[in-house]
Amino acid sequence: MKARRLLTEGRVRVLNANEDDGFVSAEVRGDSARIYTVSYDAGDNGWRCSCPTVGVCSHIRTVMLIVVCEPREAS
Repeated sequence: MKARRLLTEGRVRVLNANEDDGFVSAEVRGDSARIYTVSYDAGDNGWRCSCPTVGVCSHIRTVMLIVVCEPREAS
């Protein structure tokens, strides 16, 4: 699985993880050595990546391997 390889090769860097806001941002260095920005926003459209792939790409899957995003109950 490509996402596991990117992770084990140390190609991911988490920039921000805010559990209270349900927000995560990270950078993932792809095979072309380009750095892509991956983010998750529970209050917005979920996962996003700056790469040209449509849908859930390997960069998003890489960050998903190390981040647990659970829905919160309303207070």
